[in-house]
Amino acid sequence: MNKSVSKSTVTSAQKKTHKGSRTISTLLSLLLTASLLCGCAATATSSSDVLTAAEQDALFQEAEAVTAAEPSSVEAESVEASAEAESPTEEAVTEEAADDAEAADDAEAANDAAEENTALENSTEESSVEESSVEESPAEESSEPEPEPDPDEGLLVIGTKADTAENPNLFRIVFTNDTGYTIYALRIKSNQMDDYPEESLLVDAEWETGTQAVLYYDATEALGSFDSADADDLTFKIKIYLTKDGYNRDETLHAFPLTDTEEVTIHMNSLCAYIEYLSLSTGETKENEQDEINNYYYNQSLYGGGTQDDGCMGGGGFFY
Repeated sequence: MNKSVSKSTVTSAQKKTHKGSRTISTLLSLLLTASLLCGCAATATSSSDVLTAAEQDALFQEAEAVTAAEPSSVEAESVEASAEAESPTEEAVTEEAADDAEAADDAEAANDAAEENTALENSTEESSVEESSVEESPAEESSEPEPEPDPDEGLLVIGTKADTAENPNLFRIVFTNDTGYTIYALRIKSNQMDDYPEESLLVDAEWETGTQAVLYYDATEALGSFDSADADDLTFKIKIYLTKDGYNRDETLHAFPLTDTEEVTIHMNSLCAYIEYLSLSTGETKENEQDEINNYYYNQSLYGGGTQDDGCMGGGGFFY
């Protein structure tokens, strides 16, 4: 825009200079004409061909009129030049429009570039999120399920380990030995059986006091011809064989809740062994110490502390 104004200003100044030169030339021509007239008058006088006073006045008035008209022309030309200076030329308008169009194109290009950068950044962020998700979530096809932890790890296993879900007569119970003795044999029977099995469930191992063991017991044989309608009449007994400092003894756990517990602790008092267990039916912790003491005194009255299977031998009841 500034370049356009400068060019028009220079052009107007050139026009003014040209017109001023033309005016000066005109004035000089008039003066020369007047001088010639005067010279002619003098010559005419000398040659007796003298102009009258009226003719001389007419000539001077004509010269003055021409002189007076020239300033007006100069003023008109100045006004025209000023108007041209104030009004931008067609060339200036064209250049200004071109500059504006170029600026608009630059702004549009900058805006497009900004939008492309924003789109690129968003695309990069989405790609990063997707890559992160892929890294954090490995494909299911390539991943292998982790093996479930062994619930019996670190425990002494009594009986034959098997899946309780496949056999409804298979029971799994975690025992804690708190008797103060080492248990070296264990047998189980139901009231449907006459005698305990000959083979111990605890084979080639010793169950130290203060440690845990897990019992897997298949009650299919113990149930025998048991009728489920007489469930309340079904009871189990567990005979444990203990040793300490070279002395051996056995204890019977009466009315053992085989079907109502999965966690049992075996204790020992001065008379007999008893249990503390978590009841599955009530969710409460129970113990049968008093019942075992009553069994002890009952058997003492009958057998005098002998080795009867259903007795509680109590302290000093060592054998073998």
